[in-house]
Amino acid sequence: MVRTLSTWEVILQQGVNGLISGSFYALVALGYSMVYGIIKLLNFAHGDIYMTGAFVCLSVFGALSAFLPGWAGIICAVAAAMFFAAGLGFLAQRFAYRPLLGAPRLSLLITAIGVSLVVYNSVMAVTNSQPLFFSSGLNGSAGVKLGGITITYIQMVMLLISALVMVGLTLFIGRTKTGKAMRAIALDQDACRLMGVNVNKTIGLTFMLGSA
Repeated sequence: MVRTLSTWEVILQQGVNGLISGSFYALVALGYSMVYGIIKLLNFAHGDIYMTGAFVCLSVFGALSAFLPGWAGIICAVAAAMFFAAGLGFLAQRFAYRPLLGAPRLSLLITAIGVSLVVYNSVMAVTNSQPLFFSSGLNGSAGVKLGGITITYIQMVMLLISALVMVGLTLFIGRTKTGKAMRAIALDQDACRLMGVNVNKTIGLTFMLGSA
């Protein structure tokens, strides 16, 4: 006989599910806000770079699955996706955005839309517009049950990694010399140049971190 969940159990289970999904949206928002905070750019290509990273992760995982099954292959695939996304973000900044940093904001906005369209349609052409799916081979149902609430081990790992990335990024921005340079550039780029801060290099690093 299947046990019916109570109203509170349903609410708590959905809260857990929302926390897992929200942690990933938070990571995407952090990368987006880093770019906006430093040059006040609404980077419309950010979501497309994120999407490209997902396809790279899928491709690398598929190539490695025969040699590195399970978590080892997943970790390598995610690392490859982060490096690729970081490189793509840097290229967009270097060749599309940097020449227009002194231009009116509308020019940057239109350029961001153009970069988004280029990345989106490039991936669509490579994948033939077909949806692709991950098959990790992990036991997605194994986990901990607290009454009617189920938290899988995969969800625990994903939530832990998201939390570690958020904490690490917070410490990087708040405690390191490069992070302080990023915050300073967000306030006054000209003053940073007078103080010897390499503004272009710091902005490029910001794009790389935000994309990764």
